Amino acid sequence: MINDLGPDAMGMYYPSNELATQPTTTPVKPPTLSIKKTMLAHCSRDIAGQMFGRTFGLVLFNAAAYVASASVPCQIVAGGLGAVFGGLQAQRLAAAQIGSDTMLQYCGVAACTLMGAAAGAAIASFGTYQPVAALAVGSALAISVSLAKFCRKRPSDDIAIDATKATIFLVSTAASVCAITSLDTYISPSINLAPKNLGVVLEATTVELFKSSLERWGPSVDRHALNFNGKVYVSLAGLLPYLAATVLLNGYVSGKMQLDHETHQFKELIWPLLIGAIANGVRGAFNAAAVYVCHERGWGVAKPDAAIIRPSIGPKRPEAIRMSKKFAIRFFLSACRNAVHDRLTHAGMNVVQASMLSQGIYGFFAQNRDLVYDLMKGEGWNMPVEIPSTTTDTSSINSIAIVTDAKSSNVADTSVEVSSASKTENSEKNSVVDATETSIIVSSPHSSDTSSEVSTE
Repeated sequence: MINDLGPDAMGMYYPSNELATQPTTTPVKPPTLSIKKTMLAHCSRDIAGQMFGRTFGLVLFNAAAYVASASVPCQIVAGGLGAVFGGLQAQRLAAAQIGSDTMLQYCGVAACTLMGAAAGAAIASFGTYQPVAALAVGSALAISVSLAKFCRKRPSDDIAIDATKATIFLVSTAASVCAITSLDTYISPSINLAPKNLGVVLEATTVELFKSSLERWGPSVDRHALNFNGKVYVSLAGLLPYLAATVLLNGYVSGKMQLDHETHQFKELIWPLLIGAIANGVRGAFNAAAVYVCHERGWGVAKPDAAIIRPSIGPKRPEAIRMSKKFAIRFFLSACRNAVHDRLTHAGMNVVQASMLSQGIYGFFAQNRDLVYDLMKGEGWNMPVEIPSTTTDTSSINSIAIVTDAKSSNVADTSVEVSSASKTENSEKNSVVDATETSIIVSSPHSSDTSSEVSTE
């Protein structure tokens, strides 16, 4: 017998179809950053930095060139700065790519440093183009030798390849200087070249200070989410747009706006320089797009789970060591461009032709400027390396495969995959248990590649 519990109890067991009104909330969508807005941010930052840098550099160039009696002091100061920054760049590159473990490696680094310092002094002070051509030849041959790592059979071959790369760079650079000098003994007679290179010092300092301080002001792509191979893909993808922009704007348009004779007048040079700054905005936008596409398609990715587009965090304090390396690269390349332009004009070319040719040569190396900085950090070609498996009699692990992203001097990413299969048989039931498999993946990214681009050097 079931007692009558009343309507309240019945409602408890048989609830009505009327549902209580619940407050509805619209789901919050996670913030998404557009690649178009990111490209625009990169473009705007690069153009602004170039405009400030070129204006300040022109002011210093104009002031130094006005002092007619300061031609020799300008050459001395420019030569000293060229030696310092040329030697710094060569020393950082050699130490990262050759190493410093043995006395022979120390000697190789010292030889590269002396060669870079001598070339920097000659280029910045006198505008000699022979070291420019010789360094280009030596670098091209060294890069060609480094590609042999893709054909090596053993990881131990990397040591021999690095030694060969350094030897060929030193020998070919020295031989090229001697050969070019014997064919053409021209040394720049321009009295404006040393003051112009002093202006480049202030320009490069301003640009790198601006870029380092404001690189996270607005959305930006995380270039360090790619390994060195991916960064090479990005550089190649953005090369043609930047070359076209710099030859057109810095070469043709700026050349048309300049006078046929040498001048240091501020009002005659400021507008050609500011118009040429737009080419760097093109470079920043296309490089940002290339980084995004490479990461989305998995080309040379070091951090698959990283957010490739980073939100704005505002201005930040620049890092002195990181900025000094980038400044040395920018100054050295700009001084080489000035030396080539000076040689072409004194060889009979007009200003437009000389500007277009020198800017085209400069644009190729300037597009790869970030790769030079990566090499100074010790990065290099990334290649998978498989270590033969080892097994034991008592372990249930059948195979161990270690795959590393090897480089010339340090490891960017390391993945360890352990797969094991074991079979157990029950003697009492005469049945076989299916094999089990365990997979473990460990990732060890490069220590200096953080999402905020904070260097640990």
